[in-house]
Amino acid sequence: MRLICLILFSVVSIVLSKKILVYVPQVGASHDSFMARVGNILHLAGYNVTVLIIPIDSECVNQTKTLAHEIRLPLNNAFKGLDLNRKNDFETFMWTYNMKNPIAGYFMIKYLTNTMVKQCEIVANDQTLHSYITDQKFDLMLFDGFDSCGYGLSNSWEIPNHIVVSSGLFQSPYFDYLNMGGLQISSTPDNGAYFSSGGHSMMDRFINYYSSFISNRLVDINMHYEEAIFKARDGDKHVDFSKRIEDMAYYITNGEPLLDYAHTITGKVIELGGFTMEKFKELKDDEWDDLLNKRKWNVLISFGTVAKSSKMPLEYKNNILKAVKAMPYVSFIWKYEVEDGLGDELDNLYKFNKVPQNDLLNDPRLSLFVSHGGLGSLQESAYSGIPVIVIPLFGDQHRNAGILKKIGGKIFSKYDLSDFDKFIAAIGEIIDNIHLYKKRALKTKKLLLGKPFNSTKLFIKYIEYTLKFGTIPILNLTKPKNNYDIYFAISLLVSCAGILFFKKTKSFKSLKSNTKKNE
Repeated sequence: MRLICLILFSVVSIVLSKKILVYVPQVGASHDSFMARVGNILHLAGYNVTVLIIPIDSECVNQTKTLAHEIRLPLNNAFKGLDLNRKNDFETFMWTYNMKNPIAGYFMIKYLTNTMVKQCEIVANDQTLHSYITDQKFDLMLFDGFDSCGYGLSNSWEIPNHIVVSSGLFQSPYFDYLNMGGLQISSTPDNGAYFSSGGHSMMDRFINYYSSFISNRLVDINMHYEEAIFKARDGDKHVDFSKRIEDMAYYITNGEPLLDYAHTITGKVIELGGFTMEKFKELKDDEWDDLLNKRKWNVLISFGTVAKSSKMPLEYKNNILKAVKAMPYVSFIWKYEVEDGLGDELDNLYKFNKVPQNDLLNDPRLSLFVSHGGLGSLQESAYSGIPVIVIPLFGDQHRNAGILKKIGGKIFSKYDLSDFDKFIAAIGEIIDNIHLYKKRALKTKKLLLGKPFNSTKLFIKYIEYTLKFGTIPILNLTKPKNNYDIYFAISLLVSCAGILFFKKTKSFKSLKSNTKKNE
């Protein structure tokens, strides 16, 4: 008994002695809360965790909540007026523009790049923060793959191990960065693309190629400008980002293979869909319980934290209100960010600035979820077994919508919100056929809950493994980047062709010689 206690004490001491830094630039509520939950998971697992929060958007300054030790930098003056007009334009454009056209793609790249590079420059050149972090001697740093600044910071702050933790799917540029030969255009859609005909049509391939170009361009530009910051700062101590990518222990994504297109990955890429998903709470004895009991049918409308319902065109809003008015037997719960009196006269419309989305989705009284199709919403709705209408707006949402369609959901174009008849018909179709749509949704839920492992526990295991063994070089593909001769085996094919030609020529000469002898 004494030996067992000694072993347990030793294990706990080892865990508590390991120091982990979770880096959280506040680029958006969904990314921020995801990384905060990563820190919470490791804190509850017994690790010494520090969550470093870098405010960028003044609207997000106090929204990230953590259980671990927290360092929250003040909002830098450079961000107080940084591209506010462009931010407002971006939030409006996602409702009105086709975010896949070249102009919108350029606009998105410029807006995101300016913001991310600026925050990287501020953090990298903060001498007080640099001294504090290096003095702490962290063993491991975790950061979102959305921003490459973490590669430079982890090296500059002398943190021996780093893991990329993506709040989204596996990013297509990393098919190149990890020497996997690039995205397979005809079989795997880029995060910003979707397949309308299985990926085999000319249009599918064109959209996928263009989307992967935009994705690569966004990450490449960020990486170029952010690496220049560290080259200037660290001089000879700087390590190229390509080497830092090679040296990362793992790339852990929030992707769920059961809610995705099949694709090729390496042993360095770990897909743990839903590993930060929090347990839902039953909505009893509060205002939500009373609301859900008022009518048989309850519909939740929420477009996430980036796409604001309040920024959609007035025509879209009015058609939603017309649908609400035309269906008095349905309670509509709408995540709406401002109090402007819109629809206040409707008895069956309930507007909230924030909603307990996962709790509502898991309540059996909720009938339908109208969503933008963000990855978090996709996973929460799939795990809850709720029918979904997806109205994709930008980013990975079109791709996610394609997955939801494959498992029984319904896609609705944002432009069709201008057509009242189409919108009310889409809602009516699911309500009229609720047993069919519910059956499909519950089938997916059963698959997800029946997985032979727990994603959260497996995530902790990979952290434990990394702290023990660090980066494992054997997991790196050895193909030299951009060496097309080796990748496509050109020299081998030329050699084989030469040998074959030589043999054919020799056989021809031999045959010709024998023919002359016979004559």
